[in-house]
Formats: sequence, structure tokens, C-alpha cells
Amino acid sequence: MIGLWSFFTSSEVTSEDRQRAEIYAKRGSGNYFDSMIMQRPIDKLDLLDQSIEDYTRAIEIDPKNSDYYAGRGVAYEARSKINNRIKDYDNAIDDFEKAIDLNPNHPLAKQFLKDMPHR
Repeated sequence: MIGLWSFFTSSEVTSEDRQRAEIYAKRGSGNYFDSMIMQRPIDKLDLLDQSIEDYTRAIEIDPKNSDYYAGRGVAYEARSKINNRIKDYDNAIDDFEKAIDLNPNHPLAKQFLKDMPHR
């Protein structure tokens, strides 16, 4: 029975899972960059929401990938500049801190965290 339990609770990420996670992350990145060229704030927010959702799905699949947390943090940070919600600032900071926990030398997370106003 122990073997069966470990099968269902395994934290091992398969190569197929990594590929699926990477697809979500690439789509999240694309939505983020697309949001930067939109003129209307509502269009920007829609794309940033999609970006955050895609990065969240990538994190659910591969929670040890620091790039996914950093990418979602960037999207939260961009959304916070549009809607001025403290929650988005907090989420961005949390994601940057998690990316640094997973990879202490993560350059993007370190730079954004340094530039963010702290709580």
C-alpha cells in the first residue's frame, strides 16, 4: 500500500509535465508582452490576467521552477501599476521572493524585488 500512496503523492515532474508547463509559461510570457502594446487599460488588464493564469498553471505543474514565479511576479507587478491594488504588489513580491528561494541568483526576480516598494 505504501508504494501505491507514493505513486499518487509523487512530487516528481515528468518530461511531459515540464513540456506542458513550458507551454503555459510561454503563453503567459506572450500575453504579458502583448499587454505592453495595448492602448486601453482594460485590454492590458485582460492580457495580464491571462498571463497570471497561465503562469499559475505552469507553477501547479512544476512548482520548483523559479522562472515561472518570476514571470508571474512581473505580470502582477505590471497589473499593479494599472489598477493600483496593493494585493497585486504583495503577490508580485511574494512571487519574486519565492523565485529567489528556489534560485538565489535569479537575476530578474532580484532586480524586480529590489525595485519594488516593500511592504
